[in-house]
Amino acid sequence: MMGDEVAERLRAEEPKIKERQERIEAELKALDVATLKDADWAKEWAGRYYTGDGLGTNIRVYLAPNGGVSFLNYGCLGLYGGDHGDIEEALPDGLKLKLVFGTPKGSFLSERIYFVRWGKLRFLVPDWQLLQVVNNYNEGGHSQYQMYGIARLQREGEPGAGAFIREEDVPKGLPELPEKYAKLLRQQPIMLKVKQVTASPERHVTGSVFSTTMTIEFDGGADQGVYLGMEFWYRSGQGSSTIRITKVDAGSCTGEMYEVHDRGRATARLKEGDTIKAGEGVEPKAEWPMHDQKDLTEPTKPSGKK
Repeated sequence: MMGDEVAERLRAEEPKIKERQERIEAELKALDVATLKDADWAKEWAGRYYTGDGLGTNIRVYLAPNGGVSFLNYGCLGLYGGDHGDIEEALPDGLKLKLVFGTPKGSFLSERIYFVRWGKLRFLVPDWQLLQVVNNYNEGGHSQYQMYGIARLQREGEPGAGAFIREEDVPKGLPELPEKYAKLLRQQPIMLKVKQVTASPERHVTGSVFSTTMTIEFDGGADQGVYLGMEFWYRSGQGSSTIRITKVDAGSCTGEMYEVHDRGRATARLKEGDTIKAGEGVEPKAEWPMHDQKDLTEPTKPSGKK
């Protein structure tokens, strides 16, 4: 959540963000992309972008050549983030922006955004999210083909906000990323063997909820394709947690796993000698909800829950 000072500034700026959004909407409706040159970025990338679950997070980004860019994020407790600004420079792989806030902290956009193609899909990716695209893809399953957290262009006739990409529409190739990140993409899991696990003392969060952070040392490192900032799910019984790699050498790496649980009931325990797959993914399940939510550009009535 945002700090009080940032939240106050955002609430004061919200009417201006909405005003710019309306200008961009009008520009997009009048924009005839057929008349634009192929080299004009707006021909392919001007439009409305969305990422969220239709409930607690609803990030909508509006982008047009003259109106610039705006975004607002509304969830179940109201306004969570927003920013807007002008397009400063068009680059071969994205844009440089001049934003009012200009920082992703407690926000979303940054002043350097990238255009990412993946088959027929188009994504607008702030620089700080490029590694998340890599991690989503490498995880496989839903994380890969829904590209959680990454703003996707919403075209006419496509399912509405919150709708999942259909499995049959998932592109077969790789996302087109800057070389630094493209070389991290992979299509096979990495096998990592646990050398040592160190668990922090339980920390009280609230009520009966506690947390534990585990530091895990693995055999397997950069030579096997592990990279700094790599994230993947570890599942054990009914529990699951994300492991984030914080240190990498040629043949070894170290990760951290944060778990929230009832007191004394941490479930995702690892021990020396365990071998896990980094990036095995989650297979889709028919019973998982496929949201096709209504437009949530305005805050919903607070429910008391996030």
